Amino acid sequence: MRPFKPRLKPVARLRELALDAARRGLAEALRAEDVLAEQQRLIENDLKEMLSDRRERLEDPACNVNSLLASQRYEAALRARVASLEENKKAVAQEIERRQQAAAAAQQQVRVIEMLNDKARERHQLEEERTDNRTLDEIASQRHHRNSTDPMVIN
Repeated sequence: MRPFKPRLKPVARLRELALDAARRGLAEALRAEDVLAEQQRLIENDLKEMLSDRRERLEDPACNVNSLLASQRYEAALRARVASLEENKKAVAQEIERRQQAAAAAQQQVRVIEMLNDKARERHQLEEERTDNRTLDEIASQRHHRNSTDPMVIN
């Protein structure tokens, strides 16, 4: 019995490489999303601390107006940064969606190649069984012919 040699092995390898690349791209996008979320968390913590500090300074009768103005400018800068991060997060979310679809498509292509290989393997096994059966039938036919033509053989 000759061994099965998948003809689609090079194609399968290429599809697997494409799937790996798609998964790496998705992982990069997910890491970018995590980085943006962490940056936003840090900025929001800074905002909370700054607002708490400003409230404490407002309670002080000897409050410095310049420091309050600087605090407001810093707050505006932080809020602008949060808005920018929100936009970036939306863009990254869209990119994640796109990369998830690409990874799913690549996974589907790998599955298709695997199914084709499985069907080819089944056809190969069936053909090998047929060949074996033909061989056995031929041997049985030859023995029968030899036994029926040779008077010395006792059945």
